[in-house]
Amino acid sequence: MARAVLGIVAGLIIGVIFALIVGSVGPILFPTPEAEGADVGALKSLFADMPPGALVFFFVALGLGSFVGASAATLIVRRSPYPGIIVGAVILAAGLYAMALTNHPVWIVAIAIAATIGPAMFAALTFARR
Repeated sequence: MARAVLGIVAGLIIGVIFALIVGSVGPILFPTPEAEGADVGALKSLFADMPPGALVFFFVALGLGSFVGASAATLIVRRSPYPGIIVGAVILAAGLYAMALTNHPVWIVAIAIAATIGPAMFAALTFARR
């Protein structure tokens, strides 16, 4: 039980740090326009003017953070894929919460769900020893 909790906590920390590092590269390579205000119209125009590469980096960072975090959790626990799946679900929940606060378009939310839970499930099922 303690090993599972340790695996989940370590996986979350590693996954979030990894996602933040990878995600910080996107705006450097693909500068995004500045949002004028915090209203819905300004955010919609920001997404319309955002370079496609910046969105791709967002999804890649989410997916890699989820994969790395779930891998770490599953490798620490060794036998069960559930800690890795929990890490992926928590990273997904945090991402959905952040997207709900900033009113992202539905298509971005849908891709983010797939980009988060898919790699976590793959890592958890791949690295669990039976």
